[in-house]
Amino acid sequence: MSPREKKLLVAAVQMESVNDSIHTNLCHATHFVEDAARLGARLILLPEFFSTGYSYTPDIWYAGETIDGPTVRWLKEQASDLTVWIGATFLEADGPHFYNTFVLIDPDGNCAGTVRKEIPAAFENHFFQGENSNHVIETKLGVIGVGICYENLRPFMLKAFFSHNADIILMPHSAPVSSVGVLTPRGTVNRSIDDMKRLPAHYARALGVPVVLCNKRGLFSSRLPWTFGMRETSHFPGLSTIADSSGDIIEQMADGEGFILGEVTLDPTRKAKTPPKTGRLWIFRPHLLLFLFELTGYLGRVRYFLSIRRRRSARRISTLNKNR
Repeated sequence: MSPREKKLLVAAVQMESVNDSIHTNLCHATHFVEDAARLGARLILLPEFFSTGYSYTPDIWYAGETIDGPTVRWLKEQASDLTVWIGATFLEADGPHFYNTFVLIDPDGNCAGTVRKEIPAAFENHFFQGENSNHVIETKLGVIGVGICYENLRPFMLKAFFSHNADIILMPHSAPVSSVGVLTPRGTVNRSIDDMKRLPAHYARALGVPVVLCNKRGLFSSRLPWTFGMRETSHFPGLSTIADSSGDIIEQMADGEGFILGEVTLDPTRKAKTPPKTGRLWIFRPHLLLFLFELTGYLGRVRYFLSIRRRRSARRISTLNKNR
């Protein structure tokens, strides 16, 4: 091992979340995090919205929190009690807006940094807005890049991680797989699964840094906005993955609950020396589902902007926290 090379034991927790109960989800995640730390994990990643649950209805706003809410307090307690780095996203209420905010907590229980999702996916645009950022957090471990679910399929993420010299990439996902239907034929569904499977190794090879992807598992069922009562019933496939800076996949889960551990190498000599080549719109060859995401995303941004209920809900949560 070269003097500048570092080894790091990382963990990705793959779990099922329920809607309408942050407390239940936090309790459910606790034993996975404790077991991963007991086995030596120094950096633990949880899925996108692991405590929030996931739905395409305004009910998700009831799970909104401030940066001092129960999810971040729990993350701080776990990090300090177990002496680990731990990161996850939650639905943040800030003023009149909601954001999908990733927070990284250091082993002392302090917030090392936050990253807000820049490009919400499809129907998510109805319920929270994106925010531009450099997508990295500078820490004692190194520069940690953060890509939240759908935005990892966009070329700007690879470019951002390269330009900010990221040492390791974290990818929290809450990505259900659509059921086979008229607009989502089996080939398209299979393509979306294959894209998730190969995404971490693709980033690792392109950048020469380790990648940790963490996704939920379990059933997904929600009404769809602006569809006259249509409902999507599908599932979260899991597929959490750890890829080393060599581009090799160290561990990859199927669809069960649990966690994976992997020792990755942070080696500056492996890093890409030139910007990675990418497509114009997406990392991989596009398919119909991605174009549908863009269309529904545009409609969602319009509805979000016009929503009085959204503004009232976000302000109520923000105000309640200030008055505590």
